[in-house]
Amino acid sequence: MFTARKVGKVFFTYCSETNDTRVKLVWYYNGALGRTKKKKIISRSRGYHGSTLTAASLTGLLPSLPEPVMGAGGVILPPATYFEKVQAVLKKYGILFIAEGVICGFGRRGKMFGCDKYNIKPDLLSLAKPYVLNTLGTISSAYLPIGAVIISPEIFDVVLLPKQRARERNIVEQVNRISPRLLDGIKASSDSLIIGEIRRIRGTDLIAGIEVVDNKSPNDPFPPEWGVGKCFGAECRENGLITRTGGDTITLSPSFTISPQEVDGLTSKYGKALKATEERVKELKNQKK
Repeated sequence: MFTARKVGKVFFTYCSETNDTRVKLVWYYNGALGRTKKKKIISRSRGYHGSTLTAASLTGLLPSLPEPVMGAGGVILPPATYFEKVQAVLKKYGILFIAEGVICGFGRRGKMFGCDKYNIKPDLLSLAKPYVLNTLGTISSAYLPIGAVIISPEIFDVVLLPKQRARERNIVEQVNRISPRLLDGIKASSDSLIIGEIRRIRGTDLIAGIEVVDNKSPNDPFPPEWGVGKCFGAECRENGLITRTGGDTITLSPSFTISPQEVDGLTSKYGKALKATEERVKELKNQKK
Protein backbone atom coordinates (compact mmCIF):
# COMPACT_ATOMS: atom_id res chain seq x y z
CA MET A 1 0.00 0.00 0.00
CA PHE A 2 1.21 3.51 -0.78
CA THR A 3 0.34 5.42 2.37
CA ALA A 4 2.22 7.98 4.39
CA ARG A 5 1.83 5.63 7.31
CA LYS A 6 3.65 2.30 7.46
CA VAL A 7 0.92 -0.27 6.92
CA GLY A 8 0.30 -2.90 9.56
CA LYS A 9 -2.58 -5.17 8.58
CA VAL A 10 -5.65 -5.01 6.34
CA PHE A 11 -9.04 -6.12 7.67
CA PHE A 12 -11.60 -6.70 4.92
CA THR A 13 -15.22 -5.69 5.50
CA TYR A 14 -18.45 -5.00 3.64
CA CYS A 15 -18.68 -1.33 2.53
CA SER A 16 -20.52 0.67 5.23
CA GLU A 17 -19.45 -1.89 7.82
CA THR A 18 -15.94 -0.51 7.37
CA ASN A 19 -16.55 2.42 9.70
CA ASP A 20 -18.51 0.30 12.17
CA THR A 21 -15.50 -2.01 12.26
CA ARG A 22 -13.17 0.89 12.94
CA VAL A 23 -15.29 2.00 15.90
CA LYS A 24 -15.27 -1.53 17.33
CA LEU A 25 -11.50 -1.82 16.83
CA VAL A 26 -10.90 1.47 18.64
CA TRP A 27 -13.10 0.39 21.55
CA TYR A 28 -11.33 -2.97 21.62
CA TYR A 29 -7.92 -1.25 21.54
CA ASN A 30 -8.74 1.08 24.43
CA GLY A 31 -10.30 -1.76 26.40
CA ALA A 32 -7.17 -3.90 26.02
CA LEU A 33 -5.14 -1.01 27.45
CA GLY A 34 -7.49 -0.62 30.41
CA ARG A 35 -9.20 2.50 29.06
CA THR A 36 -12.66 0.95 29.12
CA LYS A 37 -14.53 4.28 29.48
CA LYS A 38 -12.92 5.78 26.40
CA LYS A 39 -15.84 5.27 23.99
CA LYS A 40 -16.56 8.60 22.32
CA ILE A 41 -15.91 9.05 18.61
CA ILE A 42 -15.34 12.67 17.56
CA SER A 43 -16.20 13.77 14.04
CA ARG A 44 -16.93 16.92 12.05
CA SER A 45 -20.23 18.59 11.38
CA ARG A 46 -21.59 17.61 7.93
CA GLY A 47 -19.22 14.67 7.80
CA TYR A 48 -20.44 11.47 6.14
CA HIS A 49 -19.17 8.03 7.08
CA GLY A 50 -21.75 5.56 5.76
CA SER A 51 -25.41 4.63 6.17
CA THR A 52 -25.31 2.09 9.01
CA LEU A 53 -26.68 3.18 12.39
CA THR A 54 -23.22 3.71 13.87
CA ALA A 55 -21.67 5.35 10.84
CA ALA A 56 -24.63 7.68 10.25
CA SER A 57 -24.30 8.92 13.84
CA LEU A 58 -20.69 10.00 13.37
CA THR A 59 -21.10 13.72 12.87
CA GLY A 60 -20.70 16.38 15.50
CA LEU A 61 -17.75 17.87 17.34
CA LEU A 62 -14.02 17.84 16.62
CA PRO A 63 -12.16 15.62 14.17
CA SER A 64 -10.72 12.28 15.05
CA LEU A 65 -12.62 10.59 12.23
CA PRO A 66 -12.20 13.03 9.30
CA GLU A 67 -12.24 12.82 5.54
CA PRO A 68 -9.16 14.49 3.99
CA VAL A 69 -11.66 16.38 1.81
CA MET A 70 -15.29 16.46 2.93
CA GLY A 71 -17.09 15.11 -0.13
CA ALA A 72 -20.73 14.79 0.96
CA GLY A 73 -20.34 17.96 3.03
CA GLY A 74 -19.79 20.02 -0.13
CA VAL A 75 -16.15 19.40 -1.18
CA ILE A 76 -14.73 21.37 1.74
CA LEU A 77 -10.93 21.68 1.52
CA PRO A 78 -8.82 21.92 4.69
CA PRO A 79 -6.46 24.87 5.31
CA ALA A 80 -2.80 24.16 4.56
CA THR A 81 -1.74 23.39 8.16
CA TYR A 82 -5.08 22.02 9.37
CA PHE A 83 -4.24 18.33 9.63
CA GLU A 84 -0.74 19.02 10.95
CA LYS A 85 -2.25 20.87 13.92
CA VAL A 86 -5.08 18.38 14.37
CA GLN A 87 -2.65 15.47 14.55
CA ALA A 88 -0.57 17.30 17.17
CA VAL A 89 -3.63 17.87 19.38
CA LEU A 90 -4.80 14.27 19.04
CA LYS A 91 -1.34 12.94 19.87
CA LYS A 92 -1.09 15.21 22.92
CA TYR A 93 -4.32 13.82 24.39
CA GLY A 94 -3.88 10.21 23.31
CA ILE A 95 -6.72 10.22 20.78
CA LEU A 96 -6.46 7.88 17.82
CA PHE A 97 -6.60 9.38 14.33
CA ILE A 98 -9.11 7.49 12.17
CA ALA A 99 -9.03 8.61 8.54
CA GLU A 100 -11.41 8.17 5.61
CA GLY A 101 -10.10 6.96 2.27
CA VAL A 102 -13.36 6.11 0.53
CA ILE A 103 -13.86 9.09 -1.79
CA CYS A 104 -10.29 10.42 -1.64
CA GLY A 105 -8.58 7.08 -2.21
CA PHE A 106 -6.99 5.23 -5.09
CA GLY A 107 -5.66 8.18 -7.04
CA ARG A 108 -8.50 10.71 -7.03
CA ARG A 109 -6.33 13.27 -5.19
CA GLY A 110 -3.24 12.78 -7.35
CA LYS A 111 -1.82 10.48 -4.68
CA MET A 112 -2.75 6.92 -3.91
CA PHE A 113 -4.70 8.18 -0.88
CA GLY A 114 -5.91 11.57 0.26
CA CYS A 115 -3.94 11.04 3.47
CA ASP A 116 -0.71 11.17 1.46
CA LYS A 117 -1.68 14.55 0.00
CA TYR A 118 -1.74 16.12 3.48
CA ASN A 119 0.94 13.95 5.11
CA ILE A 120 -1.67 12.45 7.42
CA LYS A 121 -0.44 9.50 9.47
CA PRO A 122 -3.66 7.78 10.62
CA ASP A 123 -3.91 4.96 13.11
CA LEU A 124 -6.72 3.45 11.04
CA LEU A 125 -7.76 4.13 7.45
CA SER A 126 -11.01 2.98 5.83
CA LEU A 127 -11.44 2.02 2.18
CA ALA A 128 -14.64 1.05 0.41
CA LYS A 129 -16.79 1.42 -2.71
CA PRO A 130 -15.72 0.71 -6.29
CA TYR A 131 -15.38 4.48 -6.68
CA VAL A 132 -12.72 4.73 -9.38
CA LEU A 133 -13.28 2.50 -12.39
CA ASN A 134 -9.83 2.72 -13.89
CA THR A 135 -6.65 0.66 -13.96
CA LEU A 136 -6.22 1.13 -10.22
CA GLY A 137 -9.64 -0.46 -9.75
CA THR A 138 -9.98 0.45 -6.05
CA ILE A 139 -10.45 -2.71 -4.00
CA SER A 140 -12.42 -4.89 -6.41
CA SER A 141 -12.83 -2.96 -9.70
CA ALA A 142 -16.58 -2.82 -8.91
CA TYR A 143 -16.93 -6.60 -9.13
CA LEU A 144 -17.69 -7.00 -5.44
CA PRO A 145 -19.07 -4.66 -2.74
CA ILE A 146 -16.13 -4.77 -0.37
CA GLY A 147 -14.38 -2.48 2.09
CA ALA A 148 -11.27 -2.62 4.23
CA VAL A 149 -9.69 -1.12 7.33
CA ILE A 150 -5.94 -0.53 7.28
CA ILE A 151 -4.63 -0.87 10.83
CA SER A 152 -1.31 0.59 11.99
CA PRO A 153 1.23 -1.81 13.53
CA GLU A 154 0.77 -0.23 16.97
CA ILE A 155 -2.98 -0.87 16.96
CA PHE A 156 -2.60 -4.38 15.60
CA ASP A 157 -0.08 -5.33 18.30
CA VAL A 158 -2.55 -4.32 21.00
CA VAL A 159 -5.38 -6.24 19.30
CA LEU A 160 -3.25 -9.39 19.64
CA LEU A 161 -2.68 -8.91 23.38
CA PRO A 162 -5.56 -11.18 24.50
CA LYS A 163 -4.20 -14.06 22.41
CA GLN A 164 -0.72 -13.51 23.80
CA ARG A 165 -2.03 -13.47 27.35
CA ALA A 166 -4.06 -16.61 26.67
CA ARG A 167 -0.87 -18.39 25.61
CA GLU A 168 1.04 -17.06 28.62
CA ARG A 169 -1.65 -18.29 31.01
CA ASN A 170 -2.01 -21.60 29.15
CA ILE A 171 -5.76 -21.14 28.88
CA VAL A 172 -6.30 -24.33 26.87
CA GLU A 173 -4.81 -26.42 29.66
CA GLN A 174 -6.91 -24.47 32.16
CA VAL A 175 -10.03 -25.57 30.26
CA ASN A 176 -8.92 -29.21 30.40
CA ARG A 177 -8.34 -28.97 34.15
CA ILE A 178 -11.56 -27.22 35.12
CA SER A 179 -14.14 -28.75 32.75
CA PRO A 180 -14.58 -32.09 34.62
CA ARG A 181 -15.49 -30.14 37.75
CA LEU A 182 -18.17 -28.22 35.83
CA LEU A 183 -19.69 -31.27 34.14
CA ASP A 184 -19.65 -33.35 37.34
CA GLY A 185 -21.40 -30.55 39.21
CA ILE A 186 -24.09 -30.24 36.54
CA LYS A 187 -24.59 -33.99 36.21
CA ALA A 188 -25.13 -34.27 39.97
CA SER A 189 -28.65 -33.00 39.25
CA SER A 190 -29.41 -35.78 36.74
CA ASP A 191 -31.92 -37.34 39.15
CA SER A 192 -34.15 -34.29 38.79
CA LEU A 193 -37.77 -34.97 37.92
CA ILE A 194 -37.56 -32.64 34.92
CA ILE A 195 -34.25 -33.71 33.36
CA GLY A 196 -34.72 -36.14 30.48
CA GLU A 197 -33.33 -39.67 30.59
CA ILE A 198 -32.13 -39.74 26.97
CA ARG A 199 -32.09 -36.10 25.91
CA ARG A 200 -30.60 -35.17 29.24
CA ILE A 201 -27.48 -33.25 30.24
CA ARG A 202 -25.23 -32.88 27.23
CA GLY A 203 -21.81 -31.43 27.75
CA THR A 204 -18.19 -31.40 26.74
CA ASP A 205 -15.37 -29.37 28.22
CA LEU A 206 -16.71 -25.87 29.07
CA ILE A 207 -20.12 -26.07 27.40
CA ALA A 208 -23.18 -27.88 28.69
CA GLY A 209 -26.81 -28.13 27.61
CA ILE A 210 -29.59 -29.18 30.00
CA GLU A 211 -32.91 -30.19 28.46
CA VAL A 212 -36.03 -30.35 30.62
CA VAL A 213 -38.84 -32.74 29.65
CA ASP A 214 -42.19 -33.80 31.15
CA ASN A 215 -41.48 -37.52 31.38
CA LYS A 216 -38.11 -39.19 31.44
CA SER A 217 -39.22 -42.19 29.44
CA PRO A 218 -40.55 -41.50 26.92
CA ASN A 219 -39.09 -38.00 26.58
CA ASP A 220 -42.33 -36.05 26.36
CA PRO A 221 -41.88 -32.28 26.08
CA PHE A 222 -43.74 -29.90 28.37
CA PRO A 223 -46.70 -28.02 26.90
CA PRO A 224 -45.19 -25.00 25.11
CA GLU A 225 -47.61 -22.63 26.87
CA TRP A 226 -46.05 -23.56 30.22
CA GLY A 227 -42.75 -21.98 29.18
CA VAL A 228 -40.73 -24.27 31.45
CA GLY A 229 -37.43 -23.53 29.74
CA LYS A 230 -38.09 -19.80 29.99
CA CYS A 231 -38.96 -20.24 33.66
CA PHE A 232 -35.73 -22.19 34.23
CA GLY A 233 -33.69 -19.43 32.59
CA ALA A 234 -35.44 -16.76 34.68
CA GLU A 235 -34.70 -18.69 37.88
CA CYS A 236 -31.05 -18.94 36.85
CA ARG A 237 -30.88 -15.17 36.39
CA GLU A 238 -32.66 -14.64 39.71
CA ASN A 239 -29.84 -16.60 41.33
CA GLY A 240 -27.15 -14.63 39.53
CA LEU A 241 -26.42 -17.13 36.75
CA ILE A 242 -26.53 -15.97 33.12
CA THR A 243 -27.56 -18.72 30.69
CA ARG A 244 -28.83 -19.10 27.16
CA THR A 245 -32.34 -20.47 26.77
CA GLY A 246 -33.55 -22.17 23.61
CA GLY A 247 -36.94 -23.82 23.92
CA ASP A 248 -36.68 -26.09 26.96
CA THR A 249 -32.89 -26.30 26.85
CA ILE A 250 -30.54 -24.25 29.03
CA THR A 251 -26.99 -23.72 27.79
CA LEU A 252 -24.02 -22.97 30.05
CA SER A 253 -20.79 -21.65 28.55
CA PRO A 254 -18.60 -20.04 31.24
CA SER A 255 -15.41 -18.06 30.77
CA PHE A 256 -12.19 -19.92 30.02
CA THR A 257 -10.65 -18.29 33.11
CA ILE A 258 -13.28 -19.56 35.56
CA SER A 259 -11.78 -20.75 38.86
CA PRO A 260 -12.71 -23.92 40.81
CA GLN A 261 -14.50 -21.77 43.40
CA GLU A 262 -16.46 -20.02 40.67
CA VAL A 263 -17.43 -23.37 39.14
CA ASP A 264 -18.79 -24.48 42.52
CA GLY A 265 -20.73 -21.23 42.77
CA LEU A 266 -22.12 -21.75 39.26
CA THR A 267 -23.32 -25.28 39.93
CA SER A 268 -24.82 -24.20 43.27
CA LYS A 269 -26.84 -21.44 41.58
CA TYR A 270 -27.85 -23.87 38.86
CA GLY A 271 -29.10 -26.35 41.47
CA LYS A 272 -31.18 -23.68 43.22
CA ALA A 273 -32.72 -22.60 39.92
CA LEU A 274 -33.53 -26.20 39.04
CA LYS A 275 -35.31 -26.79 42.35
CA ALA A 276 -37.36 -23.61 41.92
CA THR A 277 -38.31 -24.72 38.40
CA GLU A 278 -39.38 -28.14 39.69
CA GLU A 279 -41.71 -26.43 42.17
CA ARG A 280 -43.17 -24.36 39.36
CA VAL A 281 -43.75 -27.51 37.27
CA LYS A 282 -45.57 -29.12 40.20
CA GLU A 283 -47.84 -26.08 40.47
CA LEU A 284 -48.63 -26.21 36.76
CA LYS A 285 -49.43 -29.92 36.91
CA ASN A 286 -51.73 -29.41 39.89
CA GLN A 287 -53.54 -26.63 38.03
CA LYS A 288 -53.95 -28.97 35.06
CA LYS A 289 -55.69 -31.53 37.27
